[in-house]
Amino acid sequence: MGQALGIVGAAVGYYFGGPTGAQWGYAIGSAVGGMVDPTVVRGPSIGEVAAQTSAEGSPRSIIYGVAACYGNVIACGPALKTWEMGEQQGKGGGAKTEQEAIYRSYVIRICEGPIGAILRVWQDDKLVYDVRGGSLMLAESAQWIANKAVYLGTEDQVPDVFSVINISGPDTPAYRGTAYMVVGLEDLTDRRGSLPQYRFEVAVSASEYMVTLPKIGTLLVTGGTTGGSFVSGAYFEDPSKGLGNVWLADVMLSNGDALPVTVQIYVEVRGARLFSRPLTVPADGNVRQLAQINVAAPVGTPIRVGFEGAMAGSAIMYVRGLNASQSYEPALEEGEPFVPVLLPEHPRFGVIKDDEGNLGTAWLPSAPWGPEEIAMGYIGGPASLAAIVSDLHARCDVGADVVDVSELTDEVQGVVLAGEYTAAAAIDALRAPYKFDRSEHDGKLWYPKRGKPVVATLTLDDLVDVPDVQRREQAIEYPAKHHLFFQHADSGYAVLKATSMRSSPDVRVVGEASVQVPVVLSSDEAARITSMLHKVAWAEADGEVKLSIPESWLWLVASNCIGLSLRGQVSRLRIDQVDDAGGVRALTLRHDRQSAYTSAVSGIPIPAPTLPPSTIVGSTELAVLDIPARIDSEDDLSYLVSGAGASGGWYGWVLQRSLDAGATYSQALSSTTPGVLGALVDALPAASEHYTDTTNTVRVQLLRRSQVLEDLTDQQFLAEEGAFALQNADGSWEVLQYRDATDEGGGVFALRTLHRGRLNTGASAHAAGARFVLLERAQHITAQSAWLGQTLTHRAPSQGQAAELAAVQSMVFVGRSQREWPVVDLRGAVAAGVLTLEWAARHRFGTDDAPVASINFLGFRVTVTDGTTTRVSETAAPSVAVDVGDMAGALTAQVVALNRITGAGPVTSITL
Repeated sequence: MGQALGIVGAAVGYYFGGPTGAQWGYAIGSAVGGMVDPTVVRGPSIGEVAAQTSAEGSPRSIIYGVAACYGNVIACGPALKTWEMGEQQGKGGGAKTEQEAIYRSYVIRICEGPIGAILRVWQDDKLVYDVRGGSLMLAESAQWIANKAVYLGTEDQVPDVFSVINISGPDTPAYRGTAYMVVGLEDLTDRRGSLPQYRFEVAVSASEYMVTLPKIGTLLVTGGTTGGSFVSGAYFEDPSKGLGNVWLADVMLSNGDALPVTVQIYVEVRGARLFSRPLTVPADGNVRQLAQINVAAPVGTPIRVGFEGAMAGSAIMYVRGLNASQSYEPALEEGEPFVPVLLPEHPRFGVIKDDEGNLGTAWLPSAPWGPEEIAMGYIGGPASLAAIVSDLHARCDVGADVVDVSELTDEVQGVVLAGEYTAAAAIDALRAPYKFDRSEHDGKLWYPKRGKPVVATLTLDDLVDVPDVQRREQAIEYPAKHHLFFQHADSGYAVLKATSMRSSPDVRVVGEASVQVPVVLSSDEAARITSMLHKVAWAEADGEVKLSIPESWLWLVASNCIGLSLRGQVSRLRIDQVDDAGGVRALTLRHDRQSAYTSAVSGIPIPAPTLPPSTIVGSTELAVLDIPARIDSEDDLSYLVSGAGASGGWYGWVLQRSLDAGATYSQALSSTTPGVLGALVDALPAASEHYTDTTNTVRVQLLRRSQVLEDLTDQQFLAEEGAFALQNADGSWEVLQYRDATDEGGGVFALRTLHRGRLNTGASAHAAGARFVLLERAQHITAQSAWLGQTLTHRAPSQGQAAELAAVQSMVFVGRSQREWPVVDLRGAVAAGVLTLEWAARHRFGTDDAPVASINFLGFRVTVTDGTTTRVSETAAPSVAVDVGDMAGALTAQVVALNRITGAGPVTSITL
């Protein structure tokens, strides 16, 4: 039996101590029937686990429970070098450049199979994949795994097709019984072709994490003259867990009006509008698919999809809600009539209504409306300590009938055997943290737990000779501290330390002791184990006791605890070794404390590591503002743009413009600077543009929650800082200023002390959800006079995003940056057949005290008519005299300011 345990090195190697450890383990295995090792066995040095290699013959890792291991490169395709076009950053797009790119395909062995799932993957020590239940990076994980395939190590798995074609050819093995990962055409340009280092968290037994979501179907809302919308993501179960993603896949409209109707369809995430586009719906009553939109956001994130527009009849909007694990299928075929089903109140989703209070309806493709369970990740299960010990014996052909593990009832969170060592050494490494011994008697191997009651109490009369206490009292030292080094799963399998401290005035309480274990522990488990090991160390510091007893005590075996009563004092001793010779049984014992094997201490909570930045590029919210010029240096024909993304993986955007309704695009701007955009949380009433608005408050939810709006001084406020714009329902903008900003948390700011209707934009009312743009961060785009009156189409793909995925916005370009403002205080009088007119010009630049005319200002055009006769004159002065002697009746006089580019501005008129 001992021989079987001793020669298992080929199975699990010498990881626990190298070649010396292998010899030591062999000796232990061979002598297991007569000795239980008295010392705490040092487990594998966690830091000594070799990093990922490509060495042939390297033993594969063996995993129990949930644990982490490094990969091993077992196949690698050739490096593929290509030249790819790049683009230098800069206004106007910059010059085109060529750069070499390196791609490679390879295969990484993970561990012995079969396994249940790969829960997490670290690439170069960065967490890139996490599909555990409740993971907050499912979208990033799906993106990372897209060019990879994982095989779980079953005995019936077949060769990977990609490997056959691109890596190893027709002789590609199936690697049955081995879990491995195939990586297809990985971009290794930044690494100069070298492969990344991978660490895998493996769950040998895993179950799918199920969450209840709505059945696949189409949610509908019915809108009237003002349109309608509904919130999608808020209705999923338990949004606090942040499970999965919502994908809004298609938007379809059906127009019941007698004429075609143009509506503005939009998508808002957290109150910020990400997509807005005018769509014309034919008047045939049939379903028309008008947009396909993918919006990713954690479940529970408010996603509002709606349409706006004046309609004589009604419209129906179809939105299909999908989660990350579902594939897209068209909800309805184009032209297919619909039969709406009223969506009743649901205990999980509540009542879905549009903005006018109409109940939502549902189109159900198959089953009735209701929830269904969707797999959103995996949960790994622990391993049984008894199963681990039994399996190690089975690997040595030691049958279960000669091994008793009935007392090993502990659950092991995880352990990895990742090198070469004996099965005996592997078992010994588990004895310290899980407090069990081993013994051989009655033809079996036994693994009893420690801390059991004494089986007998011996007195001097029961002994053959007086016991030999080998350690002198003066030589006894008790460790003041005991350290336990262990792997902590929540910290990414970092090596952490738990410490037990005992204070005493005894001068013998000195020094420290350390133990390192190969198992995965929680902080509480580690604290309890090191506390128990510390108490065991104190008990065993009293040294060995050797005694001899007659053969009548042959029933005593290694691991039994006895009481020894000498000189009126009873000591508890644990039998470590038994030697029989000449009818005498010689025992080697160690002092033992029954209370040393229990502990109720708690560990110091270890904060979870910060999640890596999101790699999801995400979409760019784009705002295009055709507003009056702000400052003297912008006295040209132009408009403003601002773009930003909410995703953590967003790092820039490109503005593309089309003059032919989206048929072709040209690049207008490339930027890595995010604008400050958001949406109104509450409606804002209209107000006077002539007085400071101290009554109303602008509450805005910023798209990027890390951005801040700060208070301004009175001097800054009067210098026209703090300017922002709010979009009107017709697409135009009101320009405002704020002085006071209050951070309400979560990216929401309350702006007070307002100037309204700046730059002659009018102080109108705004509904909740209206778009917000801080003008300080908006960017200036030069325009051409040929674009006046034309429809400009824009889109803003994020850096790293395909341009076709970007939302499209269209506007009729008015050129408000060069539109002259209407004159004010127009007065007139008729005397002796002459009409004298005077007015005050409103020049757009300079200051309020010293206004300056635009360089394109041409003067004023004056039109006087009595309904029959009309006279037109132009002047550069703010007054004119017109001969009206031949006119009769009431006179109407109109004055407009003229601009060289945009022509006549708004009209101001009086009747005399």
